[in-house]
Amino acid sequence: MNYWIERENWSRAIEVLHKQTSPEAFYKTSSVLLTHAPQQTIDVWVQQRILDPTKLTPALLQYNESVRVPLEQNQAVRYLVFAINHLGSTDASVHNALISIYASHPTKDENLLLKYLRTQPDPPYYDVDFALRLSLQYHRVRSGVHIYSSMELYEPAVELALSHDEAELAMTIANSPEEDAVRRKSLWLTIAEKVVSQEDGMKK
Repeated sequence: MNYWIERENWSRAIEVLHKQTSPEAFYKTSSVLLTHAPQQTIDVWVQQRILDPTKLTPALLQYNESVRVPLEQNQAVRYLVFAINHLGSTDASVHNALISIYASHPTKDENLLLKYLRTQPDPPYYDVDFALRLSLQYHRVRSGVHIYSSMELYEPAVELALSHDEAELAMTIANSPEEDAVRRKSLWLTIAEKVVSQEDGMKK
């Protein structure tokens, strides 16, 4: 395999990789093959149940830094989703890597990130502080609101929604503390004050 890699014959290198039985062969060649033949490399990886996704994550993140493709065509996303959904990976590094790619992608659409977050158990497999920080950094408002709400931090969830003029989203969150009428009232007052201040600003 090294012979073909040195000669930059990626298709032959992939053919040899397909016949490997040692996980180390996959780990050692992960970065170079993923860089030059991403789809074919992932095709081989998903057929190998012997691989540890955590050892492939650095190469996946490196690949992601070098490509500008839609998330649906991103091969790092493809493998990480496979590792989570089909291999049952619960390792935080794998989940954090997927969140990192979803959150930092140039697209304004955060549906894939939000869908992932909504399917997580309680407690989630990802690092909550890490996910929240990225959501705020990349202005993934609905995702940030979801994370705050999942921790029952409804006040900052409402504030975040309102700060991005997402009044309807804030209203949805305001009803979340079902058994705490005082807290619900406080959240609704926050929303009302924001709406009134906006209306006053428009009148001026």
